[in-house]
Amino acid sequence: RLDDMTVVLWDLAQFNNLLIQQHAKSMGFAVEDETDFRFGLQHLKQNTPLQRYAVSIGQVCGPPAPAHNSKKCENRNMITFDGIHICLQTFGGRIMAGLACVIRCATTYGETRKSSSAGESSHRLRACESACNDQYMSLKEIDPAFFSPSSGRGS
Repeated sequence: RLDDMTVVLWDLAQFNNLLIQQHAKSMGFAVEDETDFRFGLQHLKQNTPLQRYAVSIGQVCGPPAPAHNSKKCENRNMITFDGIHICLQTFGGRIMAGLACVIRCATTYGETRKSSSAGESSHRLRACESACNDQYMSLKEIDPAFFSPSSGRGS
C-alpha cells in the first residue's frame, strides 16, 4: 500500500550535474553558476550509425578539450566513459554511502504515518535525507564527524 510507503530522495542527478560542471570548468569551459549547462552543447561527432546520441565533451573527455564536433577525445576522464554510466571505480564509494545514508534515514525515521508523532518523524526524515544528500551527493569533502553515531547527522 502506498500510504505505508516511505519515499526518500537520493539525489544522484545533482551529484552528476556538479561533477560534470566542475570537470567542464577544469577543462576551460566558461561555467557561470550551478544552473549554467551551455558547455553541454559542445559534443563529439557521432562515430557510427549505431551511436544514438552525441556525447558531451565536458561529460566524457579529459583535458585538453577537443574542438566541438571532433570525432574523439585525446583523453577520457574518470567521471563517465560513455556519457551515461558514472565510473563506479572512481565514485562508487561515495554514491553507495549516499544510498546507504538515505536508506538509514528511511528505516530510522520512516515509521508509519499513523503514529501520534508522525509530523515530528516526517520532519526528522526530511532533515536526515537533506543531510545525506548535502554530504554525499555534493562535491564537499566528507566530514569525519558525519560517521559518529553521537553526531545525529545523517542518522
